[in-house]
Amino acid sequence: MKKIFTLMTALVLAVGMMAITPGPRKTNAPASKKMAAAEVQQYEMVKDAGQLQAGMKFVLGCSGQQAVAGLLNGGKFLASIDTEIEDGVLEISSAYEFELGGTAGAWTLTNSEGTIKAKSNKNMSLTEGTATWTITIAANGNATIASTNTNCGAIQYNASSPRFLNYASSQTPVQIYAANTTAPRISVTPAEAKFGAILFDEAKEGSMTITVDTANVVEGTLSNTQPKTSYYTIEKNDLTYTVKYAFPAGTAFGSYKDTIVFSGKNSEGEEKSVIVPVSAKLVDPAGTTINADYCQIQVIGAETDEEYEPTGRYNWLVELYDTKNDQMVFVDLYTASATAIAGEYDETTGIDVEGGYTYAVIIDGTDTAYYDATNCSMKIEHLGYNEQTGLRAYKITLTLVSEDGLFKANFSGEVLQYEYTIDWETWEYIAEQVDVLLEDDPYMEVYGFNFGSKRPSDSKTGSMQVSEYSMNLTDAGMSVELIDETGIFAIDKQTLAKDSDALTVSYQISDQLSFGAYTAQIAFAGENSKGVKIADTVSVMLRYVAEDANDYDFTEAYAYYYPDYSETGAYNWDLYLSTENLFDEEGYIQEGAEGAYLYFSIYAAKENSLEGTYTIGSDNVDDYYAPYIVIVNKDDETEAYLTSGTLTIATEGGRYKITYNVTDENGVTYKGTVYLLFTEALEVAYDEDYEEEVTDITKKVNSWAGATALENVTFAPTIKKIIVRDQVVILRNGQPFNVLGNKIR
Repeated sequence: MKKIFTLMTALVLAVGMMAITPGPRKTNAPASKKMAAAEVQQYEMVKDAGQLQAGMKFVLGCSGQQAVAGLLNGGKFLASIDTEIEDGVLEISSAYEFELGGTAGAWTLTNSEGTIKAKSNKNMSLTEGTATWTITIAANGNATIASTNTNCGAIQYNASSPRFLNYASSQTPVQIYAANTTAPRISVTPAEAKFGAILFDEAKEGSMTITVDTANVVEGTLSNTQPKTSYYTIEKNDLTYTVKYAFPAGTAFGSYKDTIVFSGKNSEGEEKSVIVPVSAKLVDPAGTTINADYCQIQVIGAETDEEYEPTGRYNWLVELYDTKNDQMVFVDLYTASATAIAGEYDETTGIDVEGGYTYAVIIDGTDTAYYDATNCSMKIEHLGYNEQTGLRAYKITLTLVSEDGLFKANFSGEVLQYEYTIDWETWEYIAEQVDVLLEDDPYMEVYGFNFGSKRPSDSKTGSMQVSEYSMNLTDAGMSVELIDETGIFAIDKQTLAKDSDALTVSYQISDQLSFGAYTAQIAFAGENSKGVKIADTVSVMLRYVAEDANDYDFTEAYAYYYPDYSETGAYNWDLYLSTENLFDEEGYIQEGAEGAYLYFSIYAAKENSLEGTYTIGSDNVDDYYAPYIVIVNKDDETEAYLTSGTLTIATEGGRYKITYNVTDENGVTYKGTVYLLFTEALEVAYDEDYEEEVTDITKKVNSWAGATALENVTFAPTIKKIIVRDQVVILRNGQPFNVLGNKIR
């Protein structure tokens, strides 16, 4: 396995609550369907430190990110809670309150868990560290809450990794919002009177109770409005109210909405109003039909639990959308295969209704109703693969019986497929569009053919036998066509047999052949018994070079130094040698570029020098991160591991002298000597929170090589290396790219 891979684009996924927007969605986390109203308190921004006093109740907020600080939960930072902050005022549960203690210059911050302490930079604690803080407040309300231990920084908001934490570096400013203890407050539980779907022949009347809690409301000022329509009424019994519905005969099927408004004043005449939506959907006993016009199928991966081993089942989500009428159905499905989903399913053969992840959703404007399934059956038929769009077509027939009524859904069309993983540290879902292989699809896998560099003293002929891998083709197998304008390549057959077969690709170098790079294409095509076609084209490449020529003119070098990466006593470096202008300023391989780069993971004997001779396959070249070469020829890229040879680094004339003589897994040898200064050298370390710290040590590395004119060196744009689990990515100017040349989207 190599150290550098393509990074999947990270997407934060969520099910839309206000409208349907087809696209990736967070699975297995549907919104709660019955929400009780939490007790809330009003808080106002403090704009003068003179307002601060011991015993004051407040919440810590960030107006720029519309968030307040939650609990520490035994961790190292305060959680980020979404809220609405408008004109310096917010309302949120008092559960997130802090109490200010101590005195000016030595304040303490205490919440329901305990007193917040600064243990070190970017590290909070309830048990260790400095408990006192200084607080200054700017005219705009931005508060500087700094630990009295000056090494620990001040509490700020991290917008990149949402959290409130003490940083010595600059982050997003925070504000203090003090509790307005005299403001009138009204809380209603539940927050809306939603009767859901009503089957007309089963119930024409019904009711529910709601409870109103008040604070600072003067007795006798609390009032409520009656619903405007004749379908709903409200009756008062102290602070408990009964909301009733009654639909007379002949009422049309559909959604019926109304509102109840509760109002009250405090002793100063300040008024508070709370709007309680009332809604019901009158449903035909025959059921509601959801005619989907869009569908997604997502494979989530093997079902796992932190406490249990994988079950061997594979979790899928089928999402059917009626985008015109704002209706949708979600079906959580388990299969025995990671690649196949066609089949017939019900509650005993893979559909999950017990977990509450199979349900229907009806959206009427801002009103969203969820209906859990009590029974569900579904048939999925695979219709084929669309080579032009890259999508697969299915016919899906589904019947879902909800807890409140009967819903049906039908769909036939093309489907987008996504694969999901989860970053457990940040609880973010990461999605990558994948080509899901179905059991009856034609499938083929063939790689390019790279003969590498050949010199006049080498043999004029050569060949390479490469196996193709295919599945589900007809007995006719696969056709093969060579597209070659150079005249130096040949193939030994025009048809490959069904399943696995081998193809011999050869070259013939004439005495008149000019030095240069030569390429050709081999086109493969096949189909399955249903007539579904598949095709692929791969490249053949050979470079013909002079006897004494360097294979490539490497003019750029990048180095990454890991001081604590290994416990071998040696010093670990990643070294890249690249041809000029191979990458653009954003780090992508230039369109139509030709060139190459070499990669080595080496252990140096000295901390302050790269000098030495490094032998491929020995202890001073890391076998786990095996060295390799990547060759770029216009839009084609080929790579091969280096299996033998040496790399020698010395200093000469104020530059590094790098001599390489290496052979790859295909038997191709690359050799040459280059003199260069490092374009970029970075030291990569990690703090106790495993957060990356990168230091630019380019000038130091060049000075180790004895360079005397560093002021004349042009350094490349800033490059940083970040590690995401087992993946390594390069960032240039903050934009991700993969050094293998694959654009990361």
